[in-house]
Amino acid sequence: MKPKLYFLLCADTEDNHPNYIAGWEKVGSNYDEKQPIFRYDWTKYWDKLTAVFDRFDLKLPWFARTDMCILDDFLKKAKKQLKSLMENDHLIGIHIHTLYWDGKIWRQDVNEMNQKKIIKNSVRIFKDTMGFHPAVSRMGWNAMTNSIMIALEKENIRIDMSCVPGYHSAGMYGERDNIIDWQDSASNTYHPSGTDYKNKGNMKILEIPISVARGKKNMIFNAGMLNKIINRYLHRPVSKIIRKSGKMIDYIGYSPHSAFTISPFWSNRNIIKLIHQKKDEAKKNGKALLIGYFHPCDIFDAKKQGLNQRYISGMTDILSEIYSSDVEILDSRKIYEIKEGE
Repeated sequence: MKPKLYFLLCADTEDNHPNYIAGWEKVGSNYDEKQPIFRYDWTKYWDKLTAVFDRFDLKLPWFARTDMCILDDFLKKAKKQLKSLMENDHLIGIHIHTLYWDGKIWRQDVNEMNQKKIIKNSVRIFKDTMGFHPAVSRMGWNAMTNSIMIALEKENIRIDMSCVPGYHSAGMYGERDNIIDWQDSASNTYHPSGTDYKNKGNMKILEIPISVARGKKNMIFNAGMLNKIINRYLHRPVSKIIRKSGKMIDYIGYSPHSAFTISPFWSNRNIIKLIHQKKDEAKKNGKALLIGYFHPCDIFDAKKQGLNQRYISGMTDILSEIYSSDVEILDSRKIYEIKEGE
């Protein structure tokens, strides 16, 4: 019997990246208006992306953006595509950003009472628009608090996949978002505690963490003073330098991420190493979990305003590496087989 590798590639499916991210100034969504201006340029290439997954018969959990900022705008525009994915055995879940209008910009809400209301109302909008209740979730920016976890369980979410073990950030882009704390969290699947979302308890909801490479430390999402300065004051010029250095980054194989996150800005070399680690684990123990995430909007090249062929090629290389082994690959069709401790 072949060893089993449960492979879940989470798709945070929403609008274009915001226009405050370097490179997306012209085609990014505008979150500096009370009535945000959402852009969906990437969706014209959605079929190009799904064709890559079809090549490997890979079914994904697609997390469709729904919250009190975007409301049902994305769901209505993408409903036909999302329904088609469901008909082809993909899993559709909910992706929630805890945004609020502070009078000047849309900002991540850290008030736990407000977070509960956002979760409740977002799930209601999703159900009313899509006609079914979401069973799986991923929070925007991988954010989590005890209140969010409790609210997700109260809304009958069976599985959440927001945990990125070890990640921490006090905020990025002028501290308007990316407020994350997964320090000292469990790295295997677990039922959280209602008083400590990062560790095992007796809640019904199951947390499935994103895979993180052994021996690697993340260099962006942490609480170091240099990173605080970059995130607060220098995010735009640093981002521009990174984007202009794309070919060199590929050549040297550099990525600051220890987690399985596919990005057009960084080399995929760390992901390939992580894949090998997880395959070895599956062969040793009989099974293993390989969990990653990406943003489908990255298929759109914001500079050229067209298809990002480099991203497609990178995605294909990663999947080829995963499927080129003597392990049995189990995708989102088997997600509910996953148990605590795996």
